[in-house]
Amino acid sequence: MMECLPLACRPRHIKRVLVGVVVASACILLVNHGGDKDAPVVVRKEASPTPSLHTTLRQGLESFREHEVPEYYKQLDKLERESMDDFLILTQFHPVMSPEERTELLYTLNVFIRACQEHGLTYYLTGGSLVGAYRHHGLIPWDVDVDVLMNVSHRTEMLAALGDIPGFTLEVDDRGSAEGSHRFSLSTFLANQTRYSTYSSVPIYVDVFFFGENATHLWGITSSYRGKVWPREFVLPLSTARFERWTLPVPACVERVIDIEYKTHPTTTCRSYYQRFGSDRYRLRRPVVSIDCSKLHSAFPFVFRRLDTSGHMIESRKIGNRTVEDVRVPAVPAVCGRNK
Repeated sequence: MMECLPLACRPRHIKRVLVGVVVASACILLVNHGGDKDAPVVVRKEASPTPSLHTTLRQGLESFREHEVPEYYKQLDKLERESMDDFLILTQFHPVMSPEERTELLYTLNVFIRACQEHGLTYYLTGGSLVGAYRHHGLIPWDVDVDVLMNVSHRTEMLAALGDIPGFTLEVDDRGSAEGSHRFSLSTFLANQTRYSTYSSVPIYVDVFFFGENATHLWGITSSYRGKVWPREFVLPLSTARFERWTLPVPACVERVIDIEYKTHPTTTCRSYYQRFGSDRYRLRRPVVSIDCSKLHSAFPFVFRRLDTSGHMIESRKIGNRTVEDVRVPAVPAVCGRNK
């Protein structure tokens, strides 16, 4: 999905637990699809949100909508005009989410961040979100979700923390273990009320993956990360990076971790998993498509780095030749090696 690890673990059967919606009366329905013995049994609390809950969530979304729509959405016609001879840009590197869907994702991330803070849960950005923090100071413009890694020892606390938030859903696939997917999103009913478009094939959620650790290494446990191993000093202690309006946890050696996952440097090679067809429809495609990032510099924000005289790193976020923001950050630790 997007510029992250392929979701080979995308489950066929999803057990959805919708919790925390306050209602006057609720019933638990056991739904068996068509009597098929292999079909999943879904436990669902069927209810509409109370007006107060819907109003609260709507207000939260509106507060994000006022500030979080990037200017490149207003310049997509320019991108298309300049790229008429480049079919890949027109079909692969076009924002997949609408501005409303992007707002919904960032609002969901905000709720996830607050829940983790309140329950003392540690996580860090991974996959496409780590690339986005490094290369764009936020979401990759053609990405559709947020990816985080969490220590498997925190899984029980995470289920409790995210599984009881009014208006939100935590989906856990039928494996019911750290090997399966864990997706946190605005509940389907509420999402349908907040989107302006009637059609959306975009999955909008915070995707939580798990890792194990010992004295020397960390390794992926969730199936899509199985086989990934990182030297402990490349990840811990965690650092931080700009990601949209937040400063979020990232590995100590961001470039080294990205190298392990992708084998290419993120500032020179841009990758996409989604293909555009029609005016507003997208589909996941294989194999991934790559392009020289410089072809996208005029349309989307990219981060460029330089060292100042004091040895600190200056990260300049630019669209074309225009600087949007400069951020001063500490130099990369020696254990990480030199920046590329």
